[in-house]
Amino acid sequence: MKRQSITGTVVKVTEQQIVLLTQVGTFQNVPLERVEEIPLIGQEYTYIEKKKNVQSFMKYGALAAVFVLFVFSSFLLPFNSQAEEAFIFTIDINPSIEIATDDEYQVIRTDGLNEEGKELLALIEREGPLVEVLEQIISETVTAGYIVMEEPIIATSVVALEENTESVIPELSEVIQDSLEDFQIDSEVIVTNDEVDLYEEAKQNNLSVNYLKEYKVLEASGIVKKKEDISGKSLAELKQMRNQARKEEKVESNKPKNMEKPVNERGQSEKKRQNEKGNREAAKENRENAKKQKKTQSDQANKGNQQQGKKENNHKGNEKKENRNQKRNQEQKGNQEQKGAPKQKEGPRNNNANNGNNHNKNKGPNHSNERGGRN
Repeated sequence: MKRQSITGTVVKVTEQQIVLLTQVGTFQNVPLERVEEIPLIGQEYTYIEKKKNVQSFMKYGALAAVFVLFVFSSFLLPFNSQAEEAFIFTIDINPSIEIATDDEYQVIRTDGLNEEGKELLALIEREGPLVEVLEQIISETVTAGYIVMEEPIIATSVVALEENTESVIPELSEVIQDSLEDFQIDSEVIVTNDEVDLYEEAKQNNLSVNYLKEYKVLEASGIVKKKEDISGKSLAELKQMRNQARKEEKVESNKPKNMEKPVNERGQSEKKRQNEKGNREAAKENRENAKKQKKTQSDQANKGNQQQGKKENNHKGNEKKENRNQKRNQEQKGNQEQKGAPKQKEGPRNNNANNGNNHNKNKGPNHSNERGGRN
């Protein structure tokens, strides 16, 4: 069988492997062989796969026998002989990985919290010191192309199940920064010490501790409403969402009051104005109805007063008419009484008149003669 060879430029050298950048632009991890000179970074290196032989078969057969013996003995020995978990480390880049260690930071359990994390764990050795496992995780994350943003974020949560973890935080941050520098990647590294209650809450919500904390911040700000809104996004992308929301809020607060508002705010303002307009129209209609009612009452009162005045005027007119009639009747009665009186009272006046007339008659000729004689 033809042996496979891998040629590329050395970008990183560890105690166990060499990271090569191949001509096609991919990263390949090859075992570090026992050689007199360790290849330098930037040097071209070719790895040739060793041919499997009988000795290697026997070697792996012996290892298999040891493994079977270990499994068989594990059923015979007490279960409490297994190392207990003392620390839980959650690493979020885009792959999310959970690592449990004992009190001496030896890895005893690893879990992929998403598909990317599960795929990455299949490529590394998941046993040994925590520092070495972290270096492999960073290396494979870069090789797989998960760190593609200009300002990536690598967040690590440390949860102590038994004792304080403050002393390990600076060391973890330094290990991660050194691994990134080997690939010339500038990233924000966050290492926090979190409580067990927060870890259990994250488990219940099927999130890592770091994603749960970021989700709570985004939900409180009204940027997201459900967990699905952050699914598939890296911590760097979630930070960009938060910064963008803050930027928009700052711009909005600096806008003059007469500047045009966003569409949703304009709709709310328009709805508010319509409600206010409706309230004003309803109040105006109520006032008009009140005026009409008051006018109707006033008209009714005036009509009643007019009718009462008319009645009083009619009554007064009737009284005046009655008085006039009474006066007329009295005058007619007086006249009738005068007409019915004796004529003797007028006798002397008539006699005198008659005497006068007779006197004139007797005197008339003589009187004429007197005038004629004078002539």
